[in-house]
Amino acid sequence: MANPTQHADQELPAGDAWTIAGTLLDTNGAALDLTSATLEWTLIDMNGNLAIPDDSATITIQTPPTAGLISITVPSAITEGLLPGRYTDALRVTISGNPDTIWTGSILVDADLFSIQGT
Repeated sequence: MANPTQHADQELPAGDAWTIAGTLLDTNGAALDLTSATLEWTLIDMNGNLAIPDDSATITIQTPPTAGLISITVPSAITEGLLPGRYTDALRVTISGNPDTIWTGSILVDADLFSIQGT
């Protein structure tokens, strides 16, 4: 269905709202048609544990859905509790009942400088 992609490393601060944009590709390297797709995103910590609840992010398929463009938005209230460090994220796309994890990568979470006491 899709061409597995390792996205570029992201560096994002805890305590900020995150927006992660990407283009999903099929096995031929063309934009993946997301017209009837269901998308799931997850973030795993350094120990392999779920870092945020799976339903905490909003995944938007951009128009037109045939362009394969998506954005993942995570509210600041969700990222504020993350500890600094390297996390792994993954995106699973389900089309016609066939799930496929097609997009993975690393997210380096920076400390929330605005929550540090005494600054």
